[in-house]
Amino acid sequence: MGPRLVALLLALAASAPVVRVRAQIENVDGVCVPRAGTTITVRDRADAAAVPAGCTTIRGNVNILCRQNAVATGGGLTDLAFLSAVREITGSLTIEDCDVLPNLNDLANLRVIGGEPGNGLSILNCDLLTDFK
Repeated sequence: MGPRLVALLLALAASAPVVRVRAQIENVDGVCVPRAGTTITVRDRADAAAVPAGCTTIRGNVNILCRQNAVATGGGLTDLAFLSAVREITGSLTIEDCDVLPNLNDLANLRVIGGEPGNGLSILNCDLLTDFK
């Protein structure tokens, strides 16, 4: 990938609308769609609690960015139970800086992650995750 293409991709990613979970997410028959934007960002337990129950499909990207807020507030994610019913994410799934997340067991129903080629699933700086069963 050339530097011009990388720069273009970074610019496009930076301009994509992002929806904090506390913003409204519509759940229609198990398909959850952010009302504005294409990315759902979960930073702490309060954001996780705002994800509608019964989502089996999430249209768009899901970013779980633990360190950005949770360390300061004590709201670090120790599980991904808010995603336990999800079978498909049409965009990408990023899990980043989740130092107290011990496993991915709550993703057992997840079968499909979309996203761009080479950018479907990203797990970064999650020190307790040592096994991906």
